[in-house]
Amino acid sequence: MRNKARFEIDLSLLEKNLAQIRSFHPHANLLPMIKANAYGHGSSVLGEFLACEQEISFLGVASLQEGIYLAKNLPVKKYSIIVFSETCLDLAQGREAYLNYPLIPVISNLADLKIVLKESEFKHLPLYLKLNTGMNRLGLSEEDLVQGIELIKKQQRSIEHLMTHYACANQTLKKNDRTTKQYEKFLELKKMITDEGVDIHACSTANSAAIEQRVDSSSDFIRPGLMMYGPSGLGSRGQYKGKMIGSLWGEVDSVFAVKKGDPVGYGNYVMDKSGFISVLNLGYGDGILPQYSGAQLELEGHNAKIVGRINMDMTFLFTEKKVFSPMQSVALWGDQGKNLDTLTQTAKTHHYQAFCAISGRVPRKYRVG
Repeated sequence: MRNKARFEIDLSLLEKNLAQIRSFHPHANLLPMIKANAYGHGSSVLGEFLACEQEISFLGVASLQEGIYLAKNLPVKKYSIIVFSETCLDLAQGREAYLNYPLIPVISNLADLKIVLKESEFKHLPLYLKLNTGMNRLGLSEEDLVQGIELIKKQQRSIEHLMTHYACANQTLKKNDRTTKQYEKFLELKKMITDEGVDIHACSTANSAAIEQRVDSSSDFIRPGLMMYGPSGLGSRGQYKGKMIGSLWGEVDSVFAVKKGDPVGYGNYVMDKSGFISVLNLGYGDGILPQYSGAQLELEGHNAKIVGRINMDMTFLFTEKKVFSPMQSVALWGDQGKNLDTLTQTAKTHHYQAFCAISGRVPRKYRVG
């Protein structure tokens, strides 16, 4: 665990982001995604804030274990935790968890649907079904859905929540594009279900980028993920102006002058100009990806560049003038998000990976305002 580094999360900024998200679909309920430890921000604290302070009744996770962890750490309250992918319905541990915790599995294949419908102990478990409308990842195919409908009818069950997932919602919406075709396929399959006399109580299709583009504005639920934490799923093309709720802080361990041609760090990286190196106490062991090397950042109002190899425990910041001092705290990124944009572009990756990469040895610190 680090003593002099922190990932600081401002819950008041999360509240403002949620208000803006709601404005895109004012009549829809929220099903926030807090999988992967809330994209690195801390699922138990954010889950409690969403459930208790924001009165949100549904929280999304990826795996059964994430769901159990949340259920054990959130205050007793009426809420449901939706397990989206690793449901473990075929395991004894999974069955026990769904019977004893407020967990609901998203059923994406015929085998899991048969388990839920045939096991008498699951007769009160709400049916959450995901359809494959063209992403070809998870979801019941049309062929499997035909069989599934017959099984559901035989058990006289209804579908509590029907959903799908878009493959290309981060691309600008156009007529007859893949997102539009997926939405049309979803409506077609939904009608096929209701035409067979099976009731559907709620639907959702929109992830962050789809929310921002107002895809499926009539849905009962929207499923914000990345945008809750600040970034737009559409980048600079988007209308969403969220604030980064997390700021990643490190401390300068040492500062020294370098001349053009001097070697620095592992591999004898050679300086291409003279200036100063500030050694920041964050490295790839903390989530600073090696691919961030070369990024040009604005830190404390000054231009700085990450140079040389990023170490497990430290990173080299180059400035032409001496602008940092030992024991000075520096925010590598903050609520404006410009530095994180630069880092992800340099690394040819995305914000999701940057957030999830922040390791457990960086303490999470929470504040409001």
